[in-house]
Amino acid sequence: MAQAESSLSKGDGDPILPWSRLQYSAKALFVSLELDVHLQHILRDEAQKRLIPSTASCAIPEDILNLVELGVTTEVLGRHTETSTIMTSDSSVIQNSALRSGNKNRQRSFRYCADEIVVQKRRPLSRDEEKRNWSEWSDVREMSLQSQTLAPAPITEAEALFYRLAMLDAPELGDTLHLYFYEKGRVTDLSASVSGRKSVRVRFKERTLSGTVKVKQSINALVIEISARPYGEETNSKSDSLGFKGDWVAYYDPERHVILEMVGKVDYLGTIHIKLDRLDKR
Repeated sequence: MAQAESSLSKGDGDPILPWSRLQYSAKALFVSLELDVHLQHILRDEAQKRLIPSTASCAIPEDILNLVELGVTTEVLGRHTETSTIMTSDSSVIQNSALRSGNKNRQRSFRYCADEIVVQKRRPLSRDEEKRNWSEWSDVREMSLQSQTLAPAPITEAEALFYRLAMLDAPELGDTLHLYFYEKGRVTDLSASVSGRKSVRVRFKERTLSGTVKVKQSINALVIEISARPYGEETNSKSDSLGFKGDWVAYYDPERHVILEMVGKVDYLGTIHIKLDRLDKR
């Protein structure tokens, strides 16, 4: 989407973020799913404290003073997952971290560098360790993977879709946005294509500096079809993205710059509708 690229570059690399938090939920077969998305600017010095110590090839360019952090938390079937993606304003990933708790407790971070990906994984070795902060877990493993990027745009994470859609400026029918990320050791191309419009009935709380209002109405939303495929391969295989199995659909409000509803298949639950419950504006 050509308009999106120009929007991302506004403000000398420090784009204005239209919202700070989104909360979603879904129910299927007596099982509930909750999704919480946070978006904020983060200073370079603060980001450095949270990055895996690495080689000179991993250094953040000196001219980049502000970064973007996208946090996504999910709760479903007793499994709690927190992910954090630190990236530049064009969504190029610097580090992606995930903490999972529930039936299996583990934490892993991927530090993206010019010529390698540094991977660090942590697990608790006892029930006593499970009660401590993940940074105190003693089973620590680290490795380095060779980074071979063939994608025509910076490597990011699938979660960055929330950020990139938030930065769109007047998307139109037929526009397509591409994101490229690593999945199982290969580059995956996630495409988000505007295919039409649909009236979507919504019910959520909108929070601003002036207070909180309840939004209950029908919105003429953009229909965005999401598809993920291995990049550069002659294959009909589909890749998963954002927890969905195969292709899925997002209904997007271009005025608020948010996804109102997501529809697709997930493990164990089948086809679900994940709807917006709360929007916190800047």
